[in-house]
Amino acid sequence: MLDPAPNGTDKQGECQPPQPLEEKPLRWVPEQPSPEQRLSSPARVASDSEQPAGPTPDLVGRLSAAPLLSPLPAMPSWERIEEIGFFRALAQSIGEILFHPRQTFSRLPHRAALGWPLLFLLIVGTVATAVATGYEVLAGAYSIASDGPYVRMLQRMGVEEASPDFLQLLPILQIALAPFLLIFNAFVTAAIFHLSLLLFGGARHGYETTFRTLCYVSGAVHVLAFLPLPFMNLAMLAWFLAGSIAGLSQSHQTAPIRVAAAILVPVILLACCLLLGLLMVMNLPAGLTGGWPE
Repeated sequence: MLDPAPNGTDKQGECQPPQPLEEKPLRWVPEQPSPEQRLSSPARVASDSEQPAGPTPDLVGRLSAAPLLSPLPAMPSWERIEEIGFFRALAQSIGEILFHPRQTFSRLPHRAALGWPLLFLLIVGTVATAVATGYEVLAGAYSIASDGPYVRMLQRMGVEEASPDFLQLLPILQIALAPFLLIFNAFVTAAIFHLSLLLFGGARHGYETTFRTLCYVSGAVHVLAFLPLPFMNLAMLAWFLAGSIAGLSQSHQTAPIRVAAAILVPVILLACCLLLGLLMVMNLPAGLTGGWPE
């Protein structure tokens, strides 16, 4: 069996012209690099190094044009008195504290400034005391002729015949002493409640937060004294306790049940002590003059 002739020759040994090769277009498909290769490739490093270090002017322009969320303003509005004015801040604060205590004291600033809350209490409390005292004078509470409640109280304490001049002086003394009593009551009440909060594990902030919260609540509740209604003192006490529980739970960021226990327990104990002391004072003159009543 004969071998095939080499290229360019036939079987008889004759030279033939070489056949042209069929031309095919070359097509090269680049291999897609993996994500790891992209990150580690020199081209990627070079492109990253060409990027500017800071933000581009276009990015800065877009950021400056974007709306920015402003922080919520401090509450009550009395904290922003220099911004919104005295009377507006006073009126808004009273409404916020009386009707929205949780929302109001959740935005109470935690700082050591005691002056503004105490001033709020002094202004509202003193004016409310003067108005309530005026109602009592008109109702004859200090009159001997009408046998007012203050006259009967003096008689129980052993003062059988009170001077009319002294009775007329009582309303003025009550109004004049109101600021001092308010200040004393504010510091003592805040100290008792804060100590109770510490015992019940509800104090997340310092004494200043308790003092500021109670000053605002007490000042706002004094507005109810402008209403000459019966049992208004009980209504003021109930509103003060409810507002204090709601306000302290938000300002101290603790559970309302802890605050309720920390407030109600000392209030009940104090009420029992005051009631016992009042009974002793009312019966003391009788015991000294003619023996204790049977």
